Amino acid sequence: MPGKNALKLFLFLLVVFVAAALYVSGGLRAYQLFQRNYSLYGQGACGAEFSWKINPQALAANNGQSELLTGFYTNLPWLVSVSYRSATPQQLTLSAQIPNFSQEQPIEVEATSGWKEQLFHPPVLPGMIDTLANISYRDSQVLLRVAGASGKSCTDSKPLRLLTSRAMYWQNTQGQDNFSFLAAWVTPQDPAIRDLVNRAAERLKNDPALYPNTTEMVGYAGSQQDVINQVNAIYDTLEQEYHIHYSNTTIQYGPTIENVLLPKDLLQSGTGMCVETTITLASAIESLHMRPYIYIVPGHAFLGVAMGPESTDRRFWETTLLGQGVYGKQANQSGMQEHDEMASQIIRVIDIVAERQQGILPME
Repeated sequence: MPGKNALKLFLFLLVVFVAAALYVSGGLRAYQLFQRNYSLYGQGACGAEFSWKINPQALAANNGQSELLTGFYTNLPWLVSVSYRSATPQQLTLSAQIPNFSQEQPIEVEATSGWKEQLFHPPVLPGMIDTLANISYRDSQVLLRVAGASGKSCTDSKPLRLLTSRAMYWQNTQGQDNFSFLAAWVTPQDPAIRDLVNRAAERLKNDPALYPNTTEMVGYAGSQQDVINQVNAIYDTLEQEYHIHYSNTTIQYGPTIENVLLPKDLLQSGTGMCVETTITLASAIESLHMRPYIYIVPGHAFLGVAMGPESTDRRFWETTLLGQGVYGKQANQSGMQEHDEMASQIIRVIDIVAERQQGILPME
């Protein structure tokens, strides 16, 4: 009998020990994750307590490596969120920076015993978006500086990989899409787009048989046929003067990173996949103060254009015909047919004007 009781006691103590070990291990793991993600500092380190994190919308998921989507950066509401407090009320100076990518952004705050939050979005250095266009990535870091009224200060950092500014991350790991950011790739004020539109205007003027009754780029200050003729002329300029060729590449609209050329890149390279040729046309359309739409269907994208500033009537153009000697009129017919056939498979319609109103501005 004593032997059985001893065995029961031993088993009981073993279970308690294992449970305690798991509890401690889990607690340590949770604390390590907390430290890694928030970098909490004690009162004695820099005169105040603070924690901070990087906006997850700014990052692509890559096995724990923080990768900044630099093409999204200018249209993000914030990059860094800092929570802070002080047992003794005092003024703090907080600042955030990505060295060799952004300026330092200092902000003075009043710290009290309750937690407060401050958001940072350091301005990008001039020319940095173009600098990052032709590289896959650059390793950097985010620096946070905290200076207290007592003279105590500290600096913390998190490693950060800067992805090429042409990196598009279509969908995050939670299944939320980033399609709205594609509006940043539509760049109506780019000099390369102005040159494209000027060349198309010459085409309108010099070929009245192909574009009847339309001799100028008038935007919506004309008839619906004027709108169609203007888009056709831009398409024909891409085909016959820039000699743009469509690259038969299927777009992976999922939690993947895909490089998407800006219109100026496409006009220089001469080759682009459907989403790149579509945003180039959309840029020219927006530069004329008309309303372009990017239609996303499985593996593909095509262009829609409203027939008036408030019109619900839209016409469509298929850019996969570029490089085949096809005129804009045929691209329009093909686009209309595609829209009818793919109507039930449309994943998303990106209304560029509406995205501008929501704060998604051209990348440059």
